[in-house]
Amino acid sequence: MLRKWNVAKGDKKLSAIISERHGVPKFAAHLLLTRGLTEAQELEDFLTKDAPLCDPLEFIDMEKAVVRIRKAIEHGERIAIFGDYDADGVTATALLYSYLESCEANVLYMLPDRATDGYGLRMSTVDTLEQYGTQLIITVDNGISCYEEVEYAKSKGIDVVITDHHQPPERLPDACAVVDPHRHNCGGAFKDFAGVGVAFKLVCALEGDDEFILDNYADLVAIGTIADVVPLIGENRRLVMHGLESIKECSRPGIFALANKAGLGLRKYKTSDISFILAPRINAAGRVGKPDRAVRLMLSEDMDECGDLAEDLCEDNSRRLELEREMTADAWNYFDEHPEVLLNQVVIIVGSGWNKGVIGIFASRMCEILGKPCFVLSVENGIATGSGRSVEGFSLHSALCACSDLLVHFGGHAMAAGLTINEEDIDEFTNRINEYASSLDEMPVPVIDIDCVLPANMVDYSLYRDSCFLEPFGVKNPAPVLGMTELSIIDIKSVGNNQHQRLTLEKNGCVFNAMCFKTLPENFNFNVGDVVDCVVTLDFNESYARQAGDNAALTRIVKDIRLSGIDVDKMNHEQRLFEKAMRGEALTQQEKEQIIPTRQQSGVVYMHVKDGYRGALENLGARLYKQGIGYGAVLVSLEAMRDRGLIKMRRRANCFSISPESVSGKVDLNESFIIKKLTED
Repeated sequence: MLRKWNVAKGDKKLSAIISERHGVPKFAAHLLLTRGLTEAQELEDFLTKDAPLCDPLEFIDMEKAVVRIRKAIEHGERIAIFGDYDADGVTATALLYSYLESCEANVLYMLPDRATDGYGLRMSTVDTLEQYGTQLIITVDNGISCYEEVEYAKSKGIDVVITDHHQPPERLPDACAVVDPHRHNCGGAFKDFAGVGVAFKLVCALEGDDEFILDNYADLVAIGTIADVVPLIGENRRLVMHGLESIKECSRPGIFALANKAGLGLRKYKTSDISFILAPRINAAGRVGKPDRAVRLMLSEDMDECGDLAEDLCEDNSRRLELEREMTADAWNYFDEHPEVLLNQVVIIVGSGWNKGVIGIFASRMCEILGKPCFVLSVENGIATGSGRSVEGFSLHSALCACSDLLVHFGGHAMAAGLTINEEDIDEFTNRINEYASSLDEMPVPVIDIDCVLPANMVDYSLYRDSCFLEPFGVKNPAPVLGMTELSIIDIKSVGNNQHQRLTLEKNGCVFNAMCFKTLPENFNFNVGDVVDCVVTLDFNESYARQAGDNAALTRIVKDIRLSGIDVDKMNHEQRLFEKAMRGEALTQQEKEQIIPTRQQSGVVYMHVKDGYRGALENLGARLYKQGIGYGAVLVSLEAMRDRGLIKMRRRANCFSISPESVSGKVDLNESFIIKKLTED
């Protein structure tokens, strides 16, 4: 499925006013507009780096939490911090533990094991903490739904203070304090904290000095906030700004050791360094290992220990990548046996024994590849546990609600969800959720949001420099995404052991390079001389700039590329019609006529694949589209050839391998299932 390019609307006059009034470059002013920031006060708030933080005592129950925790410190009560196994929970646990330890509290921490404990506080956890003599449990990044567990703790004489950032249920736990910015009538102008952000506000309230706490813990707050993909606006933006500076100063040995092992070294850190390098390694400890090692890394002052723990986390991350590769191979083997699965509007992928900590990442990857909502289910002992990811415009939560009678358990939101289902109900679940999808007007297609389309000569270092006024980038303030059209490819070179492709592009005398990362040469279906449209982001290598100059150190990273002059909406529509026909669903006569190929068109398609083809079908379709053959006709022709034994087709990710088959005599494509289906009355 081709991604639709959604180009933001600009307003040059308003951009100029914002630029002049707030002292920002015009391009930065345009970006502010595309992010919906137009009012003077919100612009001022966004651009002010040192605005005061909100008063933590504005949060409902914060004062109650402070009173109970101070009492526990003063009386030497055993305090247990119960966190979560992801980077947000790890950093929140490390922050609160470190602070309470500095207050000489009698404190311990515990994180759940993803595989055996699952998410959140459990009865068994309360039992274990009771054995440790715990008198007060403080949850971080969890607990808002643990009504029964809190009651159980109270029955054992253990008090609970909850700090969380997830949406609260109607019935709150009857804890000593429930601190969650999303609670009804909770004070404070800003709500979108990560779990570590709420833990930070608690520590600020305990200390009574925001600046002191910020100076000591901003690095942990920044990592957890970026990793949890919460909006980087408002107070989160200021916390991350301070945190990135703190990380650069290498004040925490564990973070320094992890950055060093990951190959970051000493540099000015960006949010992307956290998102794609540090956070995955912290998360890996909870996905394939023991998350407490990540907390120990954040807390340790011993450089040798930090080095060993950092190496462990990097090895966990390598293991996580290996598990993903194994799951990918299993999934495509599954599709080989069940090709009809890929034709569904919601794709359900079923395996056995898959690592629960990797399923969510894998579901996200498959959703990106297929351009459709995907659920990945792992079956063990007759029970399937799974995660789903969606494309914008299709709510997984609503879809699961429509099938709730089949599910043992489910939860989540529009774009991500989890579920448990009996193995015997998977087929019915697949049918029902696809019936729900069919009941909608039309399934959405994947979209890539573009800030603006610019002439090639304007996408240079000065544009990158101007965009830096808006850093740090993240949710609700993404790094700029730029479109360029009608670029001629004048050179293609494989680099990095053929793992990446470096393009040399030209338009109107402007020549520049662009990188297609993680693209093998045999899967890159573009040629020198092709005229293409590109979507890029920008990256800058400061150390290389000192040697080669600013423009040479600017990298244009290709996020999407396609032949110029094609109708994406038409191609996607025809692909949906083809899949609908393959599923055996009825098409109108007009819809059939849109995708039925003529004999001559099928002949042209065959000439393009008779010697073999490898790559994305969309690229083949785009080339034939420019010859006047619709994408639907291409897909129908290929399926008819496969059905009649002229070709073999195999798919891995978005790469199709098409090879010719030896046949004797003439082959009538009209005898194929798909053409019979389309030509029947």
